[in-house]
Amino acid sequence: MFIAVLFISFGLAADSLAAITTSSTALTFYAVEGSINPPRQSFSIDKSNAKKAGLRVIDNAPWLSVSPAKTFMTDTRQISAAANITWLTAGTYHAIIRLKVGSRAIRKVFVTLVITPPLPPTQPGTSVATLAWDPLNDSTLYGYKVYIGTTPGLYTRAITVESTPSATIDSLSAGTMYYFAVSAYNGAGESPVSNEVSTVIY
Repeated sequence: MFIAVLFISFGLAADSLAAITTSSTALTFYAVEGSINPPRQSFSIDKSNAKKAGLRVIDNAPWLSVSPAKTFMTDTRQISAAANITWLTAGTYHAIIRLKVGSRAIRKVFVTLVITPPLPPTQPGTSVATLAWDPLNDSTLYGYKVYIGTTPGLYTRAITVESTPSATIDSLSAGTMYYFAVSAYNGAGESPVSNEVSTVIY
C-alpha cells in the first residue's frame, strides 16, 4: 500500500512579515488658549525589509492633521503631525494616529494636546532680543519661523523671517524670562523646531 504524505505550509505576504517600528509611540503638543498653534512634530516609521508597500496614516481627531495621509514606502518614511487649536478651549485632548503598512501591519502613535488658559494681559515692553543660528544649507529653503514664549515649550508668538539666519524680536517685557525655538520651512512644509534657548530680557 502506498501512502502519500503531503506537507502544506501557509505564509503571509512579505509586507506583513516585515517588522514595523516607529521612532516615537507618543507625541505631546502644548499651546495656550487663543494663541498660536504649537509647532509641527515629526516621527519616522521603519520597515525591516525594503520591499515597496502602501502606507496609510489615519488620525481620529478634527484638530489633528497628518502628512502624508497616503503614500508608498520602502524601508523608512517620515510622518508629520500638526495640531490646530482654533476654537478649542483650555484642557487636555487625546487622539490616535494609526499607521497601516501593506494589508495587515498596523502601529499606533498616541497624541496628547495640552491647552492651558490664556495668559493675563501685560503691558507691551520696549526691550528687544537678537537671535542667531547656524544657517541651513538647502537650496529649497524659503525661510525660518521663530517661536517665542514665557514658558518652556509653550509658544504664544511666532514670527517669520527670510533666509537670513538671525532675527530681532521686539515688544518684550523687561525682567521676564523668554524661551525661543526656530524651525525652517519650504514649499513642502515646516521642519520640527530646534533646541530651545532662553534668556531674561532687561
